[in-house]
Amino acid sequence: MTTRKHSPDDDSAPVRKSPIEARLEARIAQQQAAGADTKPEEGAALAEAKDRYLRLAADFENYKKRVAREREEYAALANERLVKDLLPVLDDLERALEAAA
Repeated sequence: MTTRKHSPDDDSAPVRKSPIEARLEARIAQQQAAGADTKPEEGAALAEAKDRYLRLAADFENYKKRVAREREEYAALANERLVKDLLPVLDDLERALEAAA
C-alpha cells in the first residue's frame, strides 16, 4: 500500500505502488496517449478517482497504525493492572515467609 502524508503531487520520496494505483496510472497514460480521442471530463474523473484512492489508502494506513498503537497501550495497561494486583499478594507472602522463619 502507498502511504502519503503530503499532497498526491509530491514525488520527493519513492513510494511503493499498489496494483490498483498502477492500473490507474496505466489507464491515465493510455488516456493521455490517445490524445485528441480523450474527453477532458474522463481524464478529470480518472484523476479524481486516483486522488480518492490515494486518500483512502492513506486513511487505511493511518487506521492500521492507530489500531496497533491502541493495542500496545491496552497491553501495557493490562500488565500494569496485573502487577498492581499482585504486589499486595507478594508482600503478604513475603511477610508470611519471614514470620514462619
